[in-house]
Amino acid sequence: TASYSPYQYLSTSGAFYGLGFRPSHTTDESLIRSYEEGDLRKKAYFLKDIPAKKAESMWEEDKPYEYKYYYPIKYRQMSNVTSAKPSENLLHENWRSVEVMLNLAEAYTRKNNEVTSDALDLLNNLRRCRLNPKAYVEKTSADFPNAQALLKFIWEERRRELCFEEAMRFWDLRRQGMPELKHKWYSSWDRYETYTLPQGSKNYVLSIPRSELDYNNGCHDNERDLIRPE
Repeated sequence: TASYSPYQYLSTSGAFYGLGFRPSHTTDESLIRSYEEGDLRKKAYFLKDIPAKKAESMWEEDKPYEYKYYYPIKYRQMSNVTSAKPSENLLHENWRSVEVMLNLAEAYTRKNNEVTSDALDLLNNLRRCRLNPKAYVEKTSADFPNAQALLKFIWEERRRELCFEEAMRFWDLRRQGMPELKHKWYSSWDRYETYTLPQGSKNYVLSIPRSELDYNNGCHDNERDLIRPE
Protein backbone atom coordinates (compact mmCIF):
# COMPACT_ATOMS: atom_id res chain seq x y z
CA THR A 1 0.00 0.00 0.00
CA ALA A 2 1.37 3.39 -0.97
CA SER A 3 2.20 5.76 1.85
CA TYR A 4 1.49 9.46 1.42
CA SER A 5 2.70 12.43 3.39
CA PRO A 6 0.19 15.14 4.35
CA TYR A 7 1.85 17.43 1.81
CA GLN A 8 0.84 15.19 -1.09
CA TYR A 9 -2.82 15.87 -0.32
CA LEU A 10 -2.08 19.59 -0.66
CA SER A 11 -0.11 19.34 -3.88
CA THR A 12 -2.40 18.07 -6.61
CA SER A 13 -4.10 20.44 -9.00
CA GLY A 14 -7.85 20.99 -8.68
CA ALA A 15 -8.74 18.65 -11.53
CA PHE A 16 -7.70 15.68 -9.41
CA TYR A 17 -9.37 16.69 -6.16
CA GLY A 18 -12.92 15.70 -7.04
CA LEU A 19 -14.81 15.87 -3.77
CA GLY A 20 -11.62 16.14 -1.75
CA PHE A 21 -10.36 19.04 0.35
CA ARG A 22 -11.34 22.53 -0.72
CA PRO A 23 -11.27 25.74 1.33
CA SER A 24 -14.56 27.50 1.83
CA HIS A 25 -14.93 30.91 0.24
CA THR A 26 -18.62 31.50 0.89
CA THR A 27 -18.40 33.20 4.28
CA ASP A 28 -16.83 36.45 5.38
CA GLU A 29 -14.55 34.52 7.76
CA SER A 30 -13.17 32.21 5.09
CA LEU A 31 -9.51 31.99 4.25
CA ILE A 32 -10.06 32.83 0.58
CA ARG A 33 -11.96 36.03 1.34
CA SER A 34 -9.25 37.18 3.74
CA TYR A 35 -6.86 37.89 0.86
CA GLU A 36 -7.33 41.48 -0.28
CA GLU A 37 -7.24 42.61 -3.89
CA GLY A 38 -3.70 42.40 -5.22
CA ASP A 39 -2.46 39.85 -2.68
CA LEU A 40 -0.10 37.61 -4.67
CA ARG A 41 -0.40 34.74 -2.18
CA LYS A 42 -3.91 33.93 -3.34
CA LYS A 43 -2.62 33.03 -6.79
CA ALA A 44 0.52 31.35 -5.45
CA TYR A 45 -1.28 29.19 -2.88
CA PHE A 46 -4.56 28.33 -4.65
CA LEU A 47 -5.91 27.14 -7.98
CA LYS A 48 -9.45 28.07 -8.95
CA ASP A 49 -11.67 25.59 -10.79
CA ILE A 50 -12.39 26.16 -14.45
CA PRO A 51 -16.14 26.29 -15.27
CA ALA A 52 -17.42 23.22 -17.12
CA LYS A 53 -20.54 22.67 -19.21
CA LYS A 54 -21.64 19.37 -17.64
CA ALA A 55 -20.94 17.38 -14.53
CA GLU A 56 -18.80 14.29 -14.75
CA SER A 57 -21.03 11.27 -15.37
CA MET A 58 -19.46 9.48 -12.42
CA TRP A 59 -21.02 12.06 -10.10
CA GLU A 60 -24.19 13.49 -11.60
CA GLU A 61 -24.95 12.39 -15.11
CA ASP A 62 -25.73 15.15 -17.60
CA LYS A 63 -26.42 17.75 -14.93
CA PRO A 64 -25.16 21.24 -15.86
CA TYR A 65 -22.97 22.88 -13.26
CA GLU A 66 -20.09 25.22 -12.75
CA TYR A 67 -17.14 24.74 -10.45
CA LYS A 68 -16.86 27.40 -7.78
CA TYR A 69 -14.04 26.28 -5.53
CA TYR A 70 -10.38 26.94 -4.83
CA TYR A 71 -7.85 24.18 -4.20
CA PRO A 72 -4.52 24.54 -2.35
CA ILE A 73 -1.40 24.22 -4.50
CA LYS A 74 1.07 25.60 -1.99
CA TYR A 75 3.20 22.46 -2.07
CA ARG A 76 3.04 21.78 -5.78
CA GLN A 77 6.49 21.52 -7.31
CA MET A 78 7.28 21.30 -11.01
CA SER A 79 9.40 18.39 -12.27
CA ASN A 80 11.67 20.93 -13.93
CA VAL A 81 11.62 24.56 -14.95
CA THR A 82 9.85 23.85 -18.24
CA SER A 83 7.38 21.22 -17.02
CA ALA A 84 3.71 21.77 -16.26
CA LYS A 85 3.46 18.41 -14.49
CA PRO A 86 3.85 18.41 -10.69
CA SER A 87 6.73 16.37 -9.33
CA GLU A 88 6.32 13.80 -6.57
CA ASN A 89 9.34 15.35 -4.85
CA LEU A 90 7.21 17.82 -2.97
CA LEU A 91 8.35 20.87 -1.10
CA HIS A 92 8.16 20.35 2.64
CA GLU A 93 7.88 22.57 5.68
CA ASN A 94 10.77 24.83 6.52
CA TRP A 95 11.36 27.19 9.42
CA ARG A 96 10.60 30.46 7.69
CA SER A 97 11.82 33.92 8.58
CA VAL A 98 8.30 35.21 7.93
CA GLU A 99 6.97 33.34 10.95
CA VAL A 100 9.71 34.87 13.08
CA MET A 101 8.68 38.33 11.85
CA LEU A 102 5.04 37.69 12.74
CA ASN A 103 6.00 36.26 16.13
CA LEU A 104 8.08 39.34 16.85
CA ALA A 105 5.33 41.72 15.73
CA GLU A 106 2.91 39.96 18.07
CA ALA A 107 5.44 40.07 20.91
CA TYR A 108 5.94 43.84 20.51
CA THR A 109 2.17 44.37 20.57
CA ARG A 110 1.58 42.19 23.61
CA LYS A 111 4.56 43.54 25.57
CA ASN A 112 3.65 47.19 25.15
CA ASN A 113 -0.13 46.71 24.90
CA GLU A 114 -0.22 49.42 22.27
CA VAL A 115 0.23 49.95 18.54
CA THR A 116 4.00 50.22 18.15
CA SER A 117 6.12 51.30 15.19
CA ASP A 118 8.24 48.16 15.66
CA ALA A 119 5.25 45.88 15.04
CA LEU A 120 4.02 48.00 12.11
CA ASP A 121 7.46 48.00 10.46
CA LEU A 122 7.59 44.20 10.58
CA LEU A 123 4.08 43.89 9.12
CA ASN A 124 4.79 46.39 6.35
CA ASN A 125 8.08 44.68 5.44
CA LEU A 126 6.17 41.42 4.99
CA ARG A 127 3.18 42.85 3.13
CA ARG A 128 5.38 44.89 0.80
CA CYS A 129 6.70 41.58 -0.57
CA ARG A 130 3.29 39.89 -0.76
CA LEU A 131 1.09 42.44 -2.50
CA ASN A 132 1.18 43.82 -6.00
CA PRO A 133 3.04 47.17 -5.84
CA LYS A 134 -0.03 48.92 -7.27
CA ALA A 135 -2.23 47.47 -4.51
CA TYR A 136 0.14 47.81 -1.57
CA VAL A 137 -0.74 50.45 1.02
CA GLU A 138 1.41 50.87 4.10
CA LYS A 139 -0.28 50.22 7.43
CA THR A 140 -0.06 53.03 9.99
CA SER A 141 -1.16 53.52 13.59
CA ALA A 142 -4.30 55.23 12.26
CA ASP A 143 -5.48 51.85 10.90
CA PHE A 144 -5.66 50.31 14.38
CA PRO A 145 -7.64 51.95 17.22
CA ASN A 146 -5.90 49.85 19.88
CA ALA A 147 -3.47 47.00 20.50
CA GLN A 148 -6.22 44.37 20.29
CA ALA A 149 -7.12 45.48 16.76
CA LEU A 150 -3.49 45.22 15.69
CA LEU A 151 -3.16 41.82 17.36
CA LYS A 152 -6.22 40.57 15.48
CA PHE A 153 -4.70 41.76 12.20
CA ILE A 154 -1.42 39.97 12.98
CA TRP A 155 -3.35 36.75 13.61
CA GLU A 156 -5.16 37.19 10.29
CA GLU A 157 -1.84 37.76 8.55
CA ARG A 158 -0.51 34.55 10.11
CA ARG A 159 -3.47 32.66 8.67
CA ARG A 160 -2.95 34.11 5.19
CA GLU A 161 0.80 33.52 5.19
CA LEU A 162 1.15 30.19 7.02
CA CYS A 163 -1.93 28.31 5.81
CA PHE A 164 -1.42 24.53 5.44
CA GLU A 165 1.97 24.62 7.15
CA GLU A 166 2.22 21.84 9.74
CA ALA A 167 -0.24 22.46 12.60
CA MET A 168 0.33 26.19 12.97
CA ARG A 169 -3.33 27.09 12.46
CA PHE A 170 -4.41 24.58 15.12
CA TRP A 171 -2.07 25.96 17.77
CA ASP A 172 -2.91 29.54 16.83
CA LEU A 173 -6.61 28.79 17.36
CA ARG A 174 -5.90 27.20 20.74
CA ARG A 175 -4.09 30.26 22.07
CA GLN A 176 -6.69 32.61 20.53
CA GLY A 177 -9.44 31.29 22.80
CA MET A 178 -10.42 28.13 20.88
CA PRO A 179 -13.22 29.81 18.86
CA GLU A 180 -16.24 28.08 17.35
CA LEU A 181 -15.59 26.64 13.88
CA LYS A 182 -17.94 25.32 11.20
CA HIS A 183 -16.95 22.97 8.38
CA LYS A 184 -18.96 21.46 5.53
CA TRP A 185 -18.56 17.83 4.45
CA TYR A 186 -19.70 17.36 0.85
CA SER A 187 -21.24 14.04 -0.24
CA SER A 188 -21.91 15.36 -3.76
CA TRP A 189 -21.37 18.57 -5.69
CA ASP A 190 -24.31 20.31 -4.05
CA ARG A 191 -25.09 18.25 -0.91
CA TYR A 192 -23.25 18.65 2.35
CA GLU A 193 -23.45 18.29 6.12
CA THR A 194 -22.25 20.97 8.53
CA TYR A 195 -20.11 20.10 11.54
CA THR A 196 -19.63 22.64 14.33
CA LEU A 197 -16.73 22.66 16.77
CA PRO A 198 -18.03 24.63 19.79
CA GLN A 199 -15.94 27.33 21.42
CA GLY A 200 -13.61 25.83 24.02
CA SER A 201 -14.46 22.30 22.88
CA LYS A 202 -12.66 19.31 24.44
CA ASN A 203 -11.77 18.39 20.88
CA TYR A 204 -9.18 21.15 20.84
CA VAL A 205 -7.09 18.56 22.72
CA LEU A 206 -5.98 15.78 20.36
CA SER A 207 -6.33 12.08 21.05
CA ILE A 208 -3.29 10.14 22.22
CA PRO A 209 -2.10 7.80 19.43
CA ARG A 210 -3.40 4.24 19.71
CA SER A 211 0.15 2.88 19.55
CA GLU A 212 1.01 4.84 22.71
CA LEU A 213 -2.10 3.65 24.55
CA ASP A 214 -1.34 0.03 23.61
CA TYR A 215 2.26 0.39 24.78
CA ASN A 216 1.34 2.00 28.11
CA ASN A 217 -1.86 0.50 29.50
CA GLY A 218 -1.73 2.91 32.42
CA CYS A 219 -2.28 5.83 30.08
CA HIS A 220 -5.80 7.08 29.42
CA ASP A 221 -6.91 8.84 26.27
CA ASN A 222 -7.99 12.48 26.34
CA GLU A 223 -11.73 12.96 26.67
CA ARG A 224 -13.33 14.19 23.45
CA ASP A 225 -16.89 14.84 22.28
CA LEU A 226 -18.58 13.14 19.35
CA ILE A 227 -19.64 15.89 16.95
CA ARG A 228 -22.64 15.00 14.80
CA PRO A 229 -23.72 16.82 11.63
CA GLU A 230 -26.35 19.51 11.94
